[in-house]
Amino acid sequence: MSDGKTPGILFMAGAAALLAVPAVAQEPAGDGVSGDEIVVTAQKREERLRDVPASISVLSGDMLEASGSRSLADFATHIPGLAVNSGGTPGKTSIVLRGISTGSGGALVGTYLDDTPLGTSSGFARGSSFQLDLMPYDLDRLEVLRGPQGTLYGASTMGGLLKYVLRAADPGDLEMRAGGGIESIANSGRLGWGTRGMVNVPLIADTLAVRVSGFYQDNAGWIDNPALGIRNENGSVQKGGRAAIFWQATDRLTVKASAMLQDIESDGNAAIQLDAVTLEPTIGKYSRAHALAEPYSQKLRYYAVSADWDVDFATVTSATSWSRSRNISVVDESALYGPLFPDFDPAAPADGLSAFTLDVKLNKFTQELRIASPKSDRFEWLVGGFYTDEDVLNRQMLSAQNPDGTPIFSLDPFATVHWPTSYREYAAFGNATYKFSPAFDITGGIRFSHNSQDYVQDIDGPVFGGFSRTALKSSDDVTTWSASARFRPNGTSTLYARIASGYRPGGPNAPLIGAPDSYASDRLTNYEVGYKGSLLGGLVDYDLSAYYIAWSDIQVPITLPTGSSTANGGKASSRGFEASLQVRPARGLRVSANTSYTDARLDSDVPALGARDGDRLPDAARWTAALSAEYSVPLGDDNELSAGASYRYRGASLTGLESIASTVRIPSQSIVDAHVGLTTGPITGRIFVRNLLNERAYTTFFDPDAGSSTLLVPVQPRTVGLSLDARF
Repeated sequence: MSDGKTPGILFMAGAAALLAVPAVAQEPAGDGVSGDEIVVTAQKREERLRDVPASISVLSGDMLEASGSRSLADFATHIPGLAVNSGGTPGKTSIVLRGISTGSGGALVGTYLDDTPLGTSSGFARGSSFQLDLMPYDLDRLEVLRGPQGTLYGASTMGGLLKYVLRAADPGDLEMRAGGGIESIANSGRLGWGTRGMVNVPLIADTLAVRVSGFYQDNAGWIDNPALGIRNENGSVQKGGRAAIFWQATDRLTVKASAMLQDIESDGNAAIQLDAVTLEPTIGKYSRAHALAEPYSQKLRYYAVSADWDVDFATVTSATSWSRSRNISVVDESALYGPLFPDFDPAAPADGLSAFTLDVKLNKFTQELRIASPKSDRFEWLVGGFYTDEDVLNRQMLSAQNPDGTPIFSLDPFATVHWPTSYREYAAFGNATYKFSPAFDITGGIRFSHNSQDYVQDIDGPVFGGFSRTALKSSDDVTTWSASARFRPNGTSTLYARIASGYRPGGPNAPLIGAPDSYASDRLTNYEVGYKGSLLGGLVDYDLSAYYIAWSDIQVPITLPTGSSTANGGKASSRGFEASLQVRPARGLRVSANTSYTDARLDSDVPALGARDGDRLPDAARWTAALSAEYSVPLGDDNELSAGASYRYRGASLTGLESIASTVRIPSQSIVDAHVGLTTGPITGRIFVRNLLNERAYTTFFDPDAGSSTLLVPVQPRTVGLSLDARF
């Protein structure tokens, strides 16, 4: 492993290029595509990526598919400033952008599907631990917006935003596609496999079309559990489908509708036991001993309708969504709670077992209506309103079991929490751009938000001394804003400066002695400058940004003798830069490099956490970097050979705030991936290898409550796969 001080091989291979030319933050969909032609919707308008006065990266669905990517963690380091920490199974993931994290949950990075948000806006549902791991088969591109997006996207986008842009139904083209593949994971006893299909049918030429796709992916496990004699206990299944409709109702009115479902079922978690000092495995390279099964499931149902209506002086856009999700996670907490059983019943065994079950249901409705002026050489504007209605039911339970797994009748369940909450938010927003000349313009935006929250908590069980109920309310008014200046010295480059604010909603607290009745929103302001463009007729694309973030009233968890609560405490800051470069030195060849530096620290003591001024924030490395090359060559009519390789580096990171005794320093990692493909007519075959050198590396803590064991989630070992796809 590297030492975590510099991004090793990448700097030796690419430092000269990065020093000579600022670098690029985009990943075009195919050879010969430059930043001039990449269109994004980050500012709720279609714009060239190069023209947007903000730090944005784009990954195409084609690129993710070619590399065999299965989850966010597979491609995170290809995006500067992004850290994705796996929770041990697909769908159980935390996301960090620009180092904005305290390691304690709460939504800090937003997730959008096309024009509508997913997930909870507040931290009540522990929703930040569950993310959409979307299979890339029907994905057009992923846009990653770094820095706060509170003006256009609202609450809980303090670190930034992940925006999945899905492929729309096409009324001009009949298309069918089918494919499948197999893969082998080192340390696994079986093959993983998957199948997928898609059909796009124009029902009325150039007017009405429907697109339907589906997939089934069986992921082989590779973690062994000697306590139960189980091999490969972390196998999982991902399955889902999507239907989309495109309707050109009139020359002025376009309607799109879609429905998507996705299920994840996992038999266990990818976590291994390590020595707390040496971080060497204690019972096997990829093993963890625990007495209780740890299944996980995620179900998502998502429905959306959007319409664009041209009314001459502006375009009116309506975006409506309704989603329902459920996440059920079981973790063996026997080491922490089992020894406590005799304190509550002297007849209970001291070596009892205890499973912690977390069951989170979220129903979410959103409506956004906005009006945007046409493109203009002088003045452009956008105004809109947004509403979200979110109902969360959070159920938690601790079991009390004998060593043979039977219930301890006097103690089971040991603790239960029934925690329904609701969150309502109304917002009005707008921005405007004034163009002093074709080369220089300024943009300003503002958003006024009001949220109200209802909180009920029913607790029961021996731990709590019986049943009790708490009902609380809170409300808050928040204003966020942004301003940017953009200078385009020529048609191929943009220099910009941007200031933007963001927030995470506060909320009510359970009435515990020593805890505040509620906690306030925490807020941050991001100051950023950037330069992006191309050289040599589009053969070189580059992007460079530098930023400083001031974060105040940070929401932090506090532990009291009577329970856990949340409070505001302390300040923090993050400073750094992101750089990317893409070069097309020859026909068919594309070389890309990126790096980021993040220095995120507390700026004051946080006594409630035992943290001190100057402590590094958790979950994000100081340095990340990636270097990749893609080459394709035609082999006659309708035949093409392609190949690619990439190096991904992530520096050392912390699992918690630096001064906290339980914090573990996770060493740096260097991952190499490769793929090769051959297209013959409508058939494409690919061979891919993820983690080619079989690097033993880790992402984050699995379970801080696991007693004396140090449990980390490893990067998936070497994975070799073969896929075939046919287009008709």
